[in-house]
Amino acid sequence: MESFLLTKASITNLANLILNLLILLQLLRGTGRTKAKMYILLSLGALGAIFLIFFVQHSFTGAFADMVAYSLVPIAIIAAIGHTQFAYHFPRNVDPRESRIFAGITGVALIYVILVMIYAISSGRGVGENDFFVNSILISIFFSWCEITLFRKTVLLSENKNTALDALLAKQPDAREQNKVAYWRAAVISVFQKIIWPEGAESRSLRAFALLMSFATLSPLSILLESAGIFTGEISTHVRDVIMLLYLFGFVWVYLDRGPEQSSFPTKMIALTVTAMLLVLSRVSFVSLTVFERDHYDDRIRSISLLRDTASGLDFSELPSDVIHVNRFSQLNNAGQTPNYAVIHTRPGGVAEDGFSDAFYRKFITETFTSRLIEALQKNPGADPELLKLQLINQMTQQEYLETVQDLGRENIAGTYVMIPDLLKNAVYYTNVNGSLICVVYNYLHYRRYIHTFAALMAGLILGSTFLIIIIYPLYFSASVIRPLNALLDGVKKVNAGDYSVEVPVTSDDELGYLANSFNNMVQSVDDAEKKLQEYASKLESKVDERTRDLRQKNKELSKTLADLENALKELNETQNQLLIKQKMAALGNLVAGVAHEINNPIGAINSAADVSNRCISRIETSVVDSASIDDLKGSSPFHKSIKILRDNNHVTETAGNRIAKIVLSLKNFARLDEAAYQKTNVQDGIDSTLTLLAHDLRERIEIVKHYSDLPEIMCSPNRLNQVFMSILQNAIQAIDGHGTITITTMRHGESILLKFADTGRGMSSDVLKNVFDFGFHAGNDRVRMGTGLSTSYRIIEEHKGKIAIESRQGEGTEVSISLPAT
Repeated sequence: MESFLLTKASITNLANLILNLLILLQLLRGTGRTKAKMYILLSLGALGAIFLIFFVQHSFTGAFADMVAYSLVPIAIIAAIGHTQFAYHFPRNVDPRESRIFAGITGVALIYVILVMIYAISSGRGVGENDFFVNSILISIFFSWCEITLFRKTVLLSENKNTALDALLAKQPDAREQNKVAYWRAAVISVFQKIIWPEGAESRSLRAFALLMSFATLSPLSILLESAGIFTGEISTHVRDVIMLLYLFGFVWVYLDRGPEQSSFPTKMIALTVTAMLLVLSRVSFVSLTVFERDHYDDRIRSISLLRDTASGLDFSELPSDVIHVNRFSQLNNAGQTPNYAVIHTRPGGVAEDGFSDAFYRKFITETFTSRLIEALQKNPGADPELLKLQLINQMTQQEYLETVQDLGRENIAGTYVMIPDLLKNAVYYTNVNGSLICVVYNYLHYRRYIHTFAALMAGLILGSTFLIIIIYPLYFSASVIRPLNALLDGVKKVNAGDYSVEVPVTSDDELGYLANSFNNMVQSVDDAEKKLQEYASKLESKVDERTRDLRQKNKELSKTLADLENALKELNETQNQLLIKQKMAALGNLVAGVAHEINNPIGAINSAADVSNRCISRIETSVVDSASIDDLKGSSPFHKSIKILRDNNHVTETAGNRIAKIVLSLKNFARLDEAAYQKTNVQDGIDSTLTLLAHDLRERIEIVKHYSDLPEIMCSPNRLNQVFMSILQNAIQAIDGHGTITITTMRHGESILLKFADTGRGMSSDVLKNVFDFGFHAGNDRVRMGTGLSTSYRIIEEHKGKIAIESRQGEGTEVSISLPAT
């Protein structure tokens, strides 16, 4: 007799076992050694042992398969201990005393079930009549307490600050004493709010594990219902298998995403792929084997139909070779008499060749199961015996199968008590012949061999698929994902360190290749801008130093102005670095060019004034030398004219210095480098600073019309909002051909402030307008030209809890509206 024959249930438990082992290996690979991790390893190790026991029970046909069932309950208690202690210690133990007490309770339960198991083995009585029922209740309680503990900690560690209870206490601080009904109602609502919408990483992780543990609770509960005869049959096994697969799948998902140890992207992809594959293959195998089983069943039914047609003159030699018994149960229509059991064919044999012994046949099939079937037929004479048989199999509980094993002994059944439903369904068949019930029993092992052929293929598919995914996926991700990402990361580090010569290799045409190519282009653009700015700064410093030496010797006021220029240059360099860090690379070249253009005009005036001053001083020296006396000098017309010219030059120099100071101040206000990220700010100041920086683009070509209101200061990031204003105004300037107007309107609108930027430019068509906020959008000759400018502006306004909208018609101009919270 074959001792190893796979069944449908074998495949499901094999998938569970493989997935459980992979999870254990992944956890053991981690570096963390927290108590929570140790307990979940204990729990998953126990679950793996349970899956192994189930696999043995459904795959082996010897007494060994039944013996391993004794260890199921102790191992299940160990799994419950691991789960409950994990619930107490993840992510931290907030009630050590309670966790120790519950550990003691579960420890006592474990000792109890171990003693019961030892007694059952030593006494030879097998599993007790109510053992499954009682133990299922005990395990269900432990798993339910695990779920309750996780939800309690979710509420305790949740960081929600706006619950119903918080709102009530804010209005009525003494509500607990003055209005107890409202207080406790708000408290209950707050608990549900924290469970449904927890805030904080810890509470969200706890809720995820609590919901996951509900699957672990359903499994022993289904066993409890089956032991009580409420939820029985093959469907109960199928549902329980799916529950365990979903639990393991959920554990992989939750632990990799929210567990105490961070998991890499390839690990997550491999784990989720393997779990999804095992889930699908397990159910596909179940359905496929059910189809094969149905084919086998239909073949048997056709054989029984032929037997029924020839039952009156049956020749035993015509029976199939694998038929063990043919029995006739007469007088079905006479409910008042005991049916006669007439054996019309028997070929007795041991359990080794038949799948069960003659004792099992006489005691269970003939006297117990068939008697129930006859009672059902007497109540419903027109019913199909085969359909009634399947109903009876589904109605019988594990307890009845256990009692059969206890009454007859394990040596009378090829396998364990869990195989009795399969035996009845796939080896024992019934048909009506002239008021008699014909029972035909086939060799059960013939069916097991038939199913084993297909089940082995499914097992090979599951093992092979798992092996291929584990081997191939890491190689694929290493070559196609991890290596390009590491190269990109190294490039980012070098750029942060100031090395702009780095170039990331582009190895593919997919998204990663596009990202690497975009990174290289960005670095090249930054490098070019850096070189131009350094060159400009070097030239500017040289010119300023040269002019400063002359001006310091001639005039203190000019010396002060030149010192301001040096400070302005330093601030300009600092602004340049901050703009690079703040991702304003795209607009920095234009901005600095404009500022430089604006500063060059007053610097030219200063240079010209210095040259004139030198000539005036020469004239004054000549007048002093040529004058014989003070009176001659006072009467000298060249002397007085030179003094007047010097005075006018001082005024020109002062005006130029003020212009430079205003430009530098506007640039400083635009970047807000020396201020906190978020602060109280008047956004109109930011608009004015931005307009000052864009003055070189406005010139006399574009008129700025302001309709400012008295706006309150709002909490915002000024430099990021200034980036938005810069993007909008640059777009407006580019959209105006020739002369035009930009109208800026600010107003208070309810609990918000409203900013409107309207221009008289070209406008945009409806097709262009609907895509202006897309990342990387470029409209060619239409209004929008800034690539990612508007998409970045959209994100910045969203971060400020505001809204941005654009209205435009082609040829009629555009209006951009920004709404920001006033508080």
